[in-house]
Amino acid sequence: MNVLIDSNAERRLWAMIRAVDTEIGGWGYARLSGRDLIWHEVFLVPQEVSPSEVDFEATGGDVAAVERAIKDGVLDDPTFVWVSWHSHHTMDPFWSKTDEARIAGMSKTGITRLLSFVGCHDGDYSLRLDVFDVQAYDISLGHVSLNGLELISDADDEFTAMISREITANVKETKARSWSTTPAGQRSLPAPQHDDDERTLGVSEVFAVSDLMDHDFTYDQAIRALDEIGVEVVDDLIERGELLDPDTMLLQGGRD
Repeated sequence: MNVLIDSNAERRLWAMIRAVDTEIGGWGYARLSGRDLIWHEVFLVPQEVSPSEVDFEATGGDVAAVERAIKDGVLDDPTFVWVSWHSHHTMDPFWSKTDEARIAGMSKTGITRLLSFVGCHDGDYSLRLDVFDVQAYDISLGHVSLNGLELISDADDEFTAMISREITANVKETKARSWSTTPAGQRSLPAPQHDDDERTLGVSEVFAVSDLMDHDFTYDQAIRALDEIGVEVVDDLIERGELLDPDTMLLQGGRD
């Protein structure tokens, strides 16, 4: 089973997790689509938190989640799946005894399917699907858990699809220009460009170039960085605050 999360929900999820130095948690909505689960909503509810615990019960957080779901009209959807998420901030993502007891207790509330997520500041996470009161061939299997699920960024949500269409229609990108470095560290003029060197920027590349330019890279330097170390490495360096200045980074990348 694949678990896809749309870009808006994913941005909200990680922003909330990384915003505090304690645990934090909330609820969300997913829906079944064939053999996949689509996670499309993430939200907070009233809660009390500490470095090792999130408490929804003392604040009525679980009730608030149900009230929101009723207002949003999702509970009548036969494909609906509740999502319960929380963070372990700088610790490892694991299912504590408290987590296990809370998940098991959800069967008593009438919930039949529960997608659970625990994530950390460094991007590590654990993801599982629990199905309660499972029946097969008139045999009761009770509570069944699918552990170790992978969260896949869904590039097909409408927001990202709209951006992608606009980029495809308007943005052309030339390959990185070849820069030579003089002994004094000065760059020479770029090599001339040719029409057959053009390619279209993908969505992730556009965002990475924008982030690099926010960190004092020129457009050409940003494109060269993507070509030399890749989008994922650039995103990871920016996220960890370890991005070097353009000259140092490109010089190191050229040696690798």
